[in-house]
Amino acid sequence: GWQVVYEGGQQVSEWQIPFDAVGHLITTVNDGEAGNMVLSGHHNLIAPDTFGLGQFAGLWNLQVGDPIYIFDEMNRVFVYRVDHSYALRELDEPNAIREEHARQIFADDGKPVATFITCWNGANAPLSGNTFRWIVVTKLVAKTDASQVPSVRG
Repeated sequence: GWQVVYEGGQQVSEWQIPFDAVGHLITTVNDGEAGNMVLSGHHNLIAPDTFGLGQFAGLWNLQVGDPIYIFDEMNRVFVYRVDHSYALRELDEPNAIREEHARQIFADDGKPVATFITCWNGANAPLSGNTFRWIVVTKLVAKTDASQVPSVRG
């Protein structure tokens, strides 16, 4: 969900992103559906005022063509592939610029895509702050079941 806060004397909506999970922005489509599903996660917070590697730490390291597997509650797996990624400066930007960024992030042409958002602070100190938003746009390429997903070993 979100809450309304005052910023620079204006009302703005602020998304409430969980610290221990990826947040699905409720005004966007669900996984596998036609349209833009927007997911957001912290990159450097693991609890309120507690720094650590968040759910989306390293999101900026994804490359075009990398697969992303999204599991649903019915054990279906939706396979998305990275199409492109980019940074948007947010810190100290006027509301008009930030609103344009939001329109860009939430753009929906009816094609099944997933857009991932996290904060970023530039290549020299990516985990240290929130100067930018890092955006990764992916395209749905397949639906499968969990037995078809390669295991990941850390």
